[in-house]
Formats: sequence, structure tokens, C-alpha cells
Amino acid sequence: MTSDGRETGRGETDVPTGPPLVAPRTGASASTRSAPGSGVSPRAIDSTSPASSPLRRFVHAALRATSHLVPEGPLASRWIALPSFVAFHGRWPRDPDDPRALYRDFLYRRMLGPFTAEQRRLVDKIEAKPLVAQACPDLQVARTVAVLDVDRRIGRDDLERFLRPHLGRRLVAKPAHASGLCVFLDRVGSDDLDRLLRLARGDYFLHAGEAQYRGLRRRILVEESLADDDGNPPTSWRFACTRGIPWLGMADVHAGSRLHEHYFDLPSRALVHARRDDAPLATPVLEMPEHLDEMIGIAARLSAPFEFVRVDLYATRDATWFGELTFTPLAARERFADPELSRWLLARAMRPELPRPLPPHLQAAAPRPGGAA
Repeated sequence: MTSDGRETGRGETDVPTGPPLVAPRTGASASTRSAPGSGVSPRAIDSTSPASSPLRRFVHAALRATSHLVPEGPLASRWIALPSFVAFHGRWPRDPDDPRALYRDFLYRRMLGPFTAEQRRLVDKIEAKPLVAQACPDLQVARTVAVLDVDRRIGRDDLERFLRPHLGRRLVAKPAHASGLCVFLDRVGSDDLDRLLRLARGDYFLHAGEAQYRGLRRRILVEESLADDDGNPPTSWRFACTRGIPWLGMADVHAGSRLHEHYFDLPSRALVHARRDDAPLATPVLEMPEHLDEMIGIAARLSAPFEFVRVDLYATRDATWFGELTFTPLAARERFADPELSRWLLARAMRPELPRPLPPHLQAAAPRPGGAA
């Protein structure tokens, strides 16, 4: 145990052994949430997913098995990222300056790096907390309760032993070195633990070739939950930023079991009528929180040193909380049904200081001012 009371190690705490932590169950789990804004993110389902074809699984497995032979750098990232991009989008990536390029091409180039040591620390969910707290002292950061070091030998029994003291409490568990999975420990299921263990044991870099994740220390983090008394997660407010200029806002609003996702332009705050290939986004109704200006200012401050980053924040009734910094959102896998929207996003990402009017058919209804988050 560390001086600040956090548990460390491989879960070998003085906890009595007992029956299995949870009973197996089937079906979708209400205790597992994907990363904000991702729905069920394909990055949280590795190549063993039934949705992958046998050929895709074989190719991806072969690339992962040989990735250690490739020196660290852009070549190593391309080794994984290029086949992943081609398999997902059905074409080769384009240079962002190509007139045919889309937003996904910009994100693909960002995936290849290089990334600084500071950026790599900021994508680690444990290492990022003190850095963010120092940069934005007024921003709330979820309290770390326990940390488990993970290696390939760790098994389900080790994970259950580590989590047993935290079961039933308002806490969440997530991999510190990966993205796309958050398990609520007050309603955990057996399938949730299987997904957590599978994601935590792997090298997240091998999922899609995002260079910033290569070689990160593998750990599982337990931290306080920000869900309300009914178990609903807080609204996630995400800001795409270029060199300290927030140019796009996104909000994930939970309503019961449904997740409504909204996009809005900055600084105009005009709602964007967006639709992905896989599912429609939210209907054009969004209440802007009273402290939206404060969140935009935080996003500008945290993003100032970087060419591009998405700043993820959470809004509760009385505070703004840090979520994460995402340098390559969804590993360039998000697809919009309207290519004109994707080209508009690309133009905003590359030159946010220039006015880029939203095409009329992408304009949605005006947002509601000054509501609860």
C-alpha cells in the first residue's frame, strides 16, 4: 500500500477467499459502459469478436504476433494501423491535404505519431491525474482507490481477489492503459470481468496502431464513480481542440438506457445534424449547462500545447470533472453518413481559426440555453 492509501501490486491483499465474485450471466451488461461518445466502441472488442471475419482475425493476429520485430516509430504504427484502417473503411488513407480527404484521414495521420513523453503520460489514466490537476487546479479529478499491475499471467482469480473489497461500492474499474471500457462495481457481472481482464492484459497499441499507447504500463484502476443516486452516469462533454482552440463540442446525454449524442459548432454553439453509418445521432434537442463557458476554457487550457486533442469532461450538478485526453478519437474508425460533414470537420481541425460556415443541410435546431447538465 502506498503512502496515500492506494493498494498496489498483483492483488495479493489480505482478503479472505470465498465464492466467485459474481455469477455468470448472458446478454448485454448494464454494468459495462463504453467510452464516452463511442456507443459500443469497436476498439473495446478485439479481433476475437464474432463480428470479425476469419480472414480479418487471421491477418490481425499475424500482424500483432510480428509487431515486436518492427522498431518503434511511424513504421511500427503503420504495421498495425494501415491494415486496420483499410479493413474498416475499405480504402487506403489519404493525405489530409488531398481534396478527397475526410476527417478520418486526418485522424489516421495523427495515430502514427510521434507522441511526446508528456502525451504518453496523459493517455495513462493514472499518470494523467496529477498533470491535469496541476494545469487546472479548479478541475475535479476522480479519486484513485486502488491500482492493480497486470501481466499476461494474471488470471480471473487474481482479478476477483483484487476487486472483492470494492464490490457493491460506488466505484468503477477500468484499464489505465487502454480506452473504451468502464465497469461499474456496484452492479458488476461475470461477462464484465472477462472483458476487463481481456482488455487489461493486452497491449492496446495492437488494437488499431495508436502510437501513443505502445509500451504503456498495464494496470487496472479503481476510482470513485460519478454516477448519480439512480446509477446514471453524468453528461460527458467533449471538445475537439487544435492548438488551444476548441472548435467542436460533443455531448453524451444518458436518458434511462439510451445514450443521446449531440454535436455542436464552436464558438457559435450551433447544433450539427450528424449521422453515422451505423446509427443516427441524437435528435436536435440539447440543454447547454450554465458552466459551459468554464468547460470550454478548461479545454482551451489543457489543449494549448498540442496540435490536436479531444478534451473529455464530465458535468455534475455542482462541478466539472476531468475525463480523459484523447489524441486519436475512435482510432479514426468513426464514419459519418454525409461526407460533406466529414470534410467540414477536417477543415475545422486543420484551420480552426478560419470561419467555416456549417452547410445548411447540416444545421440543426438551436440549443436550449442554461439548463442542467
